[in-house]
Amino acid sequence: MVNSEGPSKADTQEISNPQVIEENPDQSGVRYSFGSRGDTIGLEAALKLLPGSFNGDKQEELEIFLEKCEFALACAHDHVQARLLQGIQVRLTGKARQAVKFKEIRHWTELKEALKSALEPQRTTTYLFSELYSTRQKIGEDVTNYANRIEQLQTLIVEQETSGHSWEVAQALGASIKKQSIQVFVEGLGPLKDFIKARNPLTLDKAIQAAREEERVRNSQEATKRLYGAPHQSTKKPTCFHCNKVGHMAKDCRSKPTTTNSRPSSTTAPIRSIECNYCKKPGHLLKDCRKRNYVNSKKEGNQQENHQQPAANGGRPVSELKNTGNDKSSTSKQN
Repeated sequence: MVNSEGPSKADTQEISNPQVIEENPDQSGVRYSFGSRGDTIGLEAALKLLPGSFNGDKQEELEIFLEKCEFALACAHDHVQARLLQGIQVRLTGKARQAVKFKEIRHWTELKEALKSALEPQRTTTYLFSELYSTRQKIGEDVTNYANRIEQLQTLIVEQETSGHSWEVAQALGASIKKQSIQVFVEGLGPLKDFIKARNPLTLDKAIQAAREEERVRNSQEATKRLYGAPHQSTKKPTCFHCNKVGHMAKDCRSKPTTTNSRPSSTTAPIRSIECNYCKKPGHLLKDCRKRNYVNSKKEGNQQENHQQPAANGGRPVSELKNTGNDKSSTSKQN
């Protein structure tokens, strides 16, 4: 604990004799570099830097918790590291507490690995690379959310690929993975793909920034069109020029076109229907009228019967009388 009466004699000697500490990990496994021992803090101040309780329910909160704990450990003095590690463990609840409850934790690296292995989904590097290359911007998804998914996968891949390697090798692997992330981000963009590819961004941050700016500009243009373009757009329903009804076009009209809108009669005049002058029925002429022919045939038959029948006083038929008269006239001419 920090002495309330002031710094101890040993602390005064350490402050008066500063020494440069290289980037070497201490027993807690945390790398840090300070210009002098006077840059470190005591246990009480370090405990205030620790985050609150952590239950491990949300995966995204795990990285935040670990980063805050590492910062507090890096700021604390060497002789308070063990007590500070105990202070971190008492802040664990729920799933996080169950992950380390029956384990003997002596260093920070052991606690960190135990939490990550228990709370993070166990996905191999091959699986993460496959998920990264299959990531695409969803319909209606903005650039920010799409970029967050790319960055999360990139972080997980970098952590797994660089684990256990030297600093130089880790830097080279990280740079290679980040270049691949840029390519995946640009290729997975929707309508902004060609625009960002032409910009040829060198880093993922620059690619994301350019995509956000262009998205903001295009959204502003669309909003302007909706705001000022609406009065020029006709909201009147279509009218059919066949039936003159509202609500459909002429091509969808179920009625026959009216005579007013029909084609002009410049090609051929309509054929007038024929009509019989006798029976007044259409479809035939007078000479072909069946009724007229029937009536005429009846008249001819009646006339023939009248010629062959005897007279009312019992004399000869009229036809014989006509023939007799004709014979007499011919005889008188011969005499």
